[in-house]
Amino acid sequence: MSYNEKTSYLSLPLPHPRNTLREDCPRLRESLQQLDAHARTTDEALAARLEQATAADEAIATLQTRATSSEKEQADQGKDLERHADRLAALERRSLSATCETAGDVAAKSVILEGYSHYAGASLILSLAETNTAEAPTLSINGGDALPILWGGDAPEPGTLSAATPWLLTCDGAAWQVTATPRHDRNREEEAAAYTSAGTADETRYLLADGTDLADIFARLDSIQLTSAGAGSFVSDVALDIEGKEIVLKKTKATPGFCSYCAHCSHCGYCTYCKYCSYCTSSQCTCHC
Repeated sequence: MSYNEKTSYLSLPLPHPRNTLREDCPRLRESLQQLDAHARTTDEALAARLEQATAADEAIATLQTRATSSEKEQADQGKDLERHADRLAALERRSLSATCETAGDVAAKSVILEGYSHYAGASLILSLAETNTAEAPTLSINGGDALPILWGGDAPEPGTLSAATPWLLTCDGAAWQVTATPRHDRNREEEAAAYTSAGTADETRYLLADGTDLADIFARLDSIQLTSAGAGSFVSDVALDIEGKEIVLKKTKATPGFCSYCAHCSHCGYCTYCKYCSYCTSSQCTCHC
């Protein structure tokens, strides 16, 4: 009689002390085969789980990458929106213009301007219905503080701020500074007036790069002629002709199209015709500066 006992979990045949070797040997063989099959099934299940875990890790990494990219895109879009908002605000500030109806003999000028918010650096294109004839004019916007209007650091003289002329004013926090006009720039006029020679007929004190005084050159000439052609408010071209010992300087005058607000035109002496002026929309510059 043989004893056929088995394990409690896998039900594998167990050898018994009372069984003969002939009886237990087949049973031990069966147990080992069942263990081998179980181990194989377990390994395959573990490999499948590991593959699933790896795929899950890759999916998580992909989602994290997408989330990071999405956050960066959102941040970039936020910056773009901020830049667009700043540009729109700048355009709105640049386009502010108003006409002052205050009488010319009243120094306290005032205007009503919708959408205006006061800050240092604000710019305004101001037209006067009447030429200012009052001393020390001031400007108040929407009933705010009356700040002095200054031109080159000083109050403009009566009659200087003419009517129907657009004046570019910039607030420095304490005053409205006249930044540019369509006719002239006060600082340029003062600089030009101060730029004179203290020389004599024999010594002009206008020197070339090598130190030669212009008087030394002119003294060798028989004649110097200055001719003028055309008509207009500024000199558009200067030509120099040398014929033997004669020099002919010919200036050509022209009338420019108004590009009204640049105070720093590098070509004209009258500050008004730069085609790159940020306030001009007509691009009618004719001085080719």
